[in-house]
Amino acid sequence: MNYFCRSIVLGIALLLLASCQQKTMTFQEIFPVEHVTKLEITIGKGEKKIITDETKINNWLKEVKETKFTPKKKQEAMVGYLYAVKMYDEEKEVGAFTTSKVKDYYYEPNADFEGKITKLLN
Repeated sequence: MNYFCRSIVLGIALLLLASCQQKTMTFQEIFPVEHVTKLEITIGKGEKKIITDETKINNWLKEVKETKFTPKKKQEAMVGYLYAVKMYDEEKEVGAFTTSKVKDYYYEPNADFEGKITKLLN
């Protein structure tokens, strides 16, 4: 009986650990936004750029929708970022992320995604 109880406790603990781990997700899965009218991008040095060209925004969203984000194994707090982005529908914020943290999770660096933000700024 004692072995049975230990097995159940171990099984529940493993189930809880597995459910707490974040999985690899695409940009569209993380941010299923329908309409974005403005992007506010802060470059790591503090400089802000605002993009309101909806064609440019929609093209960028299509380009990044399948970008995959792989969570870091160690979710330790990090300082700094290359870009911080806020997405708006009119004046309502519909999403925000940095190039290292999305929705309270830290992700592996993604040079392709960072390049797409850089390209958007040019």
